[in-house]
Amino acid sequence: MENRHIAAKAAARVEEVRRAIEANKELWPEMCGMNGTNERWLRAFVEKQFRQPPADRFLSIERWLADRRLITRRV
Repeated sequence: MENRHIAAKAAARVEEVRRAIEANKELWPEMCGMNGTNERWLRAFVEKQFRQPPADRFLSIERWLADRRLITRRV
């Protein structure tokens, strides 16, 4: 039961970041370059081509979005 709760929270985090990336396409050039992130990767992430994105890329983008107050989560 605990594992399902953790998985649900992780999935919610991924979805929040996906929505923020999609809503802020004009900022993609600034996001590119973080841990190998490029526009192709951002597009694939937004289009849900990966269920579990690489942690280093995900966390750096999540932190970048949080620093700009585009998501509420602080990492």
